[in-house]
Amino acid sequence: VIPRLFREGKSSRMTDERIEKLESIGFEWSLRPELSRPQVPWEQRLAELKHYKDVHKHCNVPGAWKKNPQLGNWVHTQRTEYR
Repeated sequence: VIPRLFREGKSSRMTDERIEKLESIGFEWSLRPELSRPQVPWEQRLAELKHYKDVHKHCNVPGAWKKNPQLGNWVHTQRTEYR
């Protein structure tokens, strides 16, 4: 686990030792269960996007697409990470 502030190049008082101590007592880093779930492999989401494009002829998956909202979120994340 890499603390968010450290990843962003900012200082943090969260040390490896503190992380280990928190995790040793079962501390969960996310209060949102959807962020704690095992992540779907990137290649699987890519396959879902390819299927979406075959059907819809574009890759503009709505963020709130009822059939697969996770795919819409994934597409948004890919665009955000590209910037």
